This record gives sequence, C-alpha cells and structure tokens, in this order.
Amino acid sequence: MATPFPTPPQRAATASTRGIVDHLLSALADMRRLAIDHLELCTLEARRAALTLVAVIAVAFGVAVLAMTTWMALVSIALVAWTNAGHGWTSGLALAALVHAGTALGLVAWIRSRLPRIAFPATVRQMRESLGERR
Repeated sequence: MATPFPTPPQRAATASTRGIVDHLLSALADMRRLAIDHLELCTLEARRAALTLVAVIAVAFGVAVLAMTTWMALVSIALVAWTNAGHGWTSGLALAALVHAGTALGLVAWIRSRLPRIAFPATVRQMRESLGERR
C-alpha cells in the first residue's frame, strides 16, 4: 500500500527540481531586465548622438557662412587691387568668374570620382560572390 506522504528521496527530488525551475525563472527575469537596460541605454545614446549631430550641423552651417563671407571679402580685395593697378572692373570680374568656374569644375570632377564609393562596392561584390553571382 502506498503512503500518502512522499518519502525523503522523493521530497529531495521535488525540492531540487523546484530549485532549478526557480533559478531558471530568476535567470530569465534577469536577462529580461538586462535587455531592457541595454535598450534604454541605446535609446539614450541615440538621443544624445542625434542632438550632437544637430549641434555639429548648425555650427558647420555657421562656419560655412563665415567662410563664404571671408572668401567674398578676399575676392573684393583682389578686385580692388586689380583696379588700382590700372585694370578695368570688367576684366577683374571676368578673371574672378573664370577662377571660380575652374575651381567649381575641379570640385565637381573630384566629387564624380568619389561617387562609386557611395554604393559600397566591396560589400556588394562580397554579397554577390557569396550568392554565387559573378559580374
């Protein structure tokens, strides 16, 4: 006849199983809290990075305005010196326009030479090779 009370070895097995389950549930709860903490930290860092980026862009805009006004002042000084040397305003303005156009064309050529890098060519090539596509 079976006794209604568990024997000592049965009691120990039940207690150890309950202990393992409690430890597993505790570990899962800790992992959840850790994941939440990491997400919160990531959110705070993303917010700080965004605010810093906005500040950097605003300051860069101010620097660009100051640089442009400085450049305009330098071109004006060069034109005044050109006219004081006995040359006409028309030729000075034409010379300044040619210098600016040449500089702009050089910068456009530089930009165009860098455009292929925007498409992540090494990454695309590696992905195509891993998928078995050859180009």
